Amino acid sequence: LGCARHLRSATILIGSDGLGMSQKVSKTEPLVTWSPRRPYTGGMPGAVDPQDENILIADDDQDIREMMVARFERERFQVCSAGSVAEIRDAIAAKPVDMIVQDLNLPNGDGLSLCTQLRSDGFAGAIIMVTARDSTIDRVLGLELGADDYLTKPFEFRELLARVRNLLRRFTAYPAG
Repeated sequence: LGCARHLRSATILIGSDGLGMSQKVSKTEPLVTWSPRRPYTGGMPGAVDPQDENILIADDDQDIREMMVARFERERFQVCSAGSVAEIRDAIAAKPVDMIVQDLNLPNGDGLSLCTQLRSDGFAGAIIMVTARDSTIDRVLGLELGADDYLTKPFEFRELLARVRNLLRRFTAYPAG
């Protein structure tokens, strides 16, 4: 009736035993595949329908950009992409964007400066910085200059997806303005 249930076995790292040894637990969890006809609830109160959310993926690495676009489209989000600061500006001018997932290293501009400019121009959507810059000063600077979240590469897509859903839920529940 709108969804097919499958079981997936997973090994989960649950921490260290204090001696530097990781403990692993295997479990079987349900994997739910949603039908396009079934309304998306995300399993949480206040969850948003990804089909209503427009995400802009901005990364100078075409392989990473295409991978993220494909994965978000599989999760039923509306996705567009950009490979430079100029393309980001063009995409935002072309249609409303609810969230930008952007790298800091972009051709013809810097992601930090772009974030500051977008906020001063009144961009009210969520911004997640996804970058290889992992120093504390870069993370703090990114957040202070207007990013809503900061994730370092390499990353697990499921973590990025959880962060995207959480921010979109918050931005939908309490719209800017």
